[in-house]
Amino acid sequence: MALGMAAQAFTLPLPESINNWLWEKQSDSVAGRVYYVDSAAGNDANNGTSETTFSPDLAVSRMSAVVIACMISQLKEEGAITLKAASGESWYRPYLEYAIENKILTGSVGDYPWEEMKVPISRGEIARYLSRAVPKTDLKEINDIKRGQITDVPSNHQYFSEIYTLCRAGVFSGSPDGSFQPDAQITRAQIAIVADCLLNPEMRVKQ
Repeated sequence: MALGMAAQAFTLPLPESINNWLWEKQSDSVAGRVYYVDSAAGNDANNGTSETTFSPDLAVSRMSAVVIACMISQLKEEGAITLKAASGESWYRPYLEYAIENKILTGSVGDYPWEEMKVPISRGEIARYLSRAVPKTDLKEINDIKRGQITDVPSNHQYFSEIYTLCRAGVFSGSPDGSFQPDAQITRAQIAIVADCLLNPEMRVKQ
């Protein structure tokens, strides 16, 4: 079984509220569409390298992953993104609050200090955030992936359930050798594909 990333997932647009962003300006990659998700909220930590580049190979930080998960969740639930920091408030606080309130994260805001959130996130950890960002009914299984078929995600892996859920739903994928590489970093280009698949079920990949 090949669990390869599907490049064709870039070919259909995201919902209008995302697609209206100036991703056409990102000259180095069509993945620039996710520039909206990273920067519209004022995310200075991961908002592109310039006005005209997206830097698709850069790793996604934990905080950017939370922002993306929150935006996907709010688009699904409310049809618009309204999260915004109050005057004098850290730009990322409303996202942490929303994520905790909507069970994307557990605990309290104080459990997620900036020093820990600005580091790159792993593929396994972001699978957890994203699987919680949409209703379970949105993750209908389209792939028959048996336990143990993803070779580096044993049943006792901390992200086993989330990884299998997203792979079975055709949202997330792994490598041609059947591995998922849960400890590897995820790039901005890759998260653009995954966000596309979460928001647009027609983009999901049937293996």
